[in-house]
Amino acid sequence: MPFNKDFASKLDNGLFGALRLSGCFNEDCRALTASSKCSKCGIAVYCSRKCQVADWKDKHDPHKRICQVYCNNTNPKDWKGPKGQHFPVPVGLAAVGLLPVDDVWMAMKTRADLFFHEVNRLIKANGEGRGKNISLIVNVMYNLERPILQAGVNFYDPERTGLSNDIPGCFETAYYILFAPIGESGEHIRQRLHPSFGGCGEISKQMRLRAIKELKGFIQKVNEHGLHVDVVTYSRGLMWMSDDDFRHGAAKDIEEANSGKSIGWNANLEYAMKDSFHKASQAAFGCI
Repeated sequence: MPFNKDFASKLDNGLFGALRLSGCFNEDCRALTASSKCSKCGIAVYCSRKCQVADWKDKHDPHKRICQVYCNNTNPKDWKGPKGQHFPVPVGLAAVGLLPVDDVWMAMKTRADLFFHEVNRLIKANGEGRGKNISLIVNVMYNLERPILQAGVNFYDPERTGLSNDIPGCFETAYYILFAPIGESGEHIRQRLHPSFGGCGEISKQMRLRAIKELKGFIQKVNEHGLHVDVVTYSRGLMWMSDDDFRHGAAKDIEEANSGKSIGWNANLEYAMKDSFHKASQAAFGCI
């Protein structure tokens, strides 16, 4: 059985279920007996056909306008951004105001645990070997009105067929496995971070320290699941990881959290100067 891309379905369904229990989406009703879902987005629920029609035509926030936004943010099939990089459900719900931002961080940690459980299942299917090593792709993005350290994970799937041959076994990437805030909000931070606004990907010393702390904690979690990180590829917001001060200081501390195993630190300067912010925003919200 290959990697289950719906590894977080239990978490996602729980969030959707809690949302539906919050009541009818018609602001003039909000009855807790709502059980009829919008057939398109599957998120909005209503207690009657009358309420659904009323919400569809609402003067201030019509579901007719926001339905596709819900789809863009919570359903991979509707994602229009970079392939495979659709927002996870907790982030998508928060982006459209349906989940408190403070609840996102814990939900994303739960999602990471579910991911590592699934990867461990693959390891058992593959036996001991290279499957125990994973690599990280990390950068800093500005989302939910704050700078966020996010990482995708490369891992070995013994049952997935590669594009270049028919022999089973190749590497896959799962995005947004690490997703943690490293600073406060501020338009000046976004402008400094994203090339689209003339920035060069710089973050403050305080944010660097927070990024180091979050990355170390994440790698420690990786090891608690019986895995090890062999390579970290870093880009936007993290190019200071090429400095000697980092390599001879914090990097060594992070490697201690990796069960003492060394990590290859690779810079991706080309990606650091690319900006997916606008594309991701357009995919998520249909504008910006």
